[in-house]
Amino acid sequence: MKKVEAIIWKAKLCQKKNWIRAQNLLENGLNDFPNNTSLLTNLAEIYRQRKMYEKAIEKYQIIQKLNPKDDDISFQIGNCYLLLKKYHSAIESFKEVETNFDELLYNKAFCYARLKQIDTAIHLLEQLNRDNLKSVAPIVFLAELYFAQRDYNKSLEYLNDAKNKFGDREVVSYLSGLIFFRKKNYLKAYWEFQKTDKQNFSDPLFFLNYALTCKHLGKKMKAIGILMRAIKIFPNEERCYLELIKLHFEMGNKDQAIFIFEQATVLFASSFELKFLYKKILQMRD
Repeated sequence: MKKVEAIIWKAKLCQKKNWIRAQNLLENGLNDFPNNTSLLTNLAEIYRQRKMYEKAIEKYQIIQKLNPKDDDISFQIGNCYLLLKKYHSAIESFKEVETNFDELLYNKAFCYARLKQIDTAIHLLEQLNRDNLKSVAPIVFLAELYFAQRDYNKSLEYLNDAKNKFGDREVVSYLSGLIFFRKKNYLKAYWEFQKTDKQNFSDPLFFLNYALTCKHLGKKMKAIGILMRAIKIFPNEERCYLELIKLHFEMGNKDQAIFIFEQATVLFASSFELKFLYKKILQMRD
């Protein structure tokens, strides 16, 4: 076994600078020790780190045949399938893991969510030990699933839990703002979006919903400013142009509406909504 240990040590030593040499060392070692799980595990890890997930799975499956009860190997196979977006296969591998732990529950829930099995995903996430979580992500994920099911009160419950445990994170404020927007509580939505903005959150849907919230509160100039920022950062986001044109229409800013419309038609020449707005522009000119 000292020879195996020497091979692994050499492979780890040169892995960062020359991973192919490390791979060759381990492959050559397997020629002499074909069923050595330490060599197979280290080789699988190299493939996994290099995002060569199919090759990693091949090696993990050899280990699995040698040690059928190894939960960690089943978990790693499941993770590789997850990263390959083969969610059915990932779930089957995760099911082979006998002991539940938070990362396993989260990854299984992620797969079920991608397969549109939201209730199953929620059931798994609710088994997490939230007192021991080191990341806000699982709680936010659970809140997002409830949001997708339009159970806004339950979603807010988990978002408040996330705030209590991890503070005002941008994604928590943003999702809270979306919920209040959907509930037509525009003042609360505004305060949540304002907190999100202060944390430099950048997403076209965020800017759009923030601007629409300002519009509902009569803060039309602020809405225009937000949409202008959005267009500068995301110049190919048609919805921001459309809302900006509509806002200028409502405020009677003919020249500005026409100017932005002309910019938008260059980018979105085949847009039905832009063609509809063009008729309004013609009416305004008349």
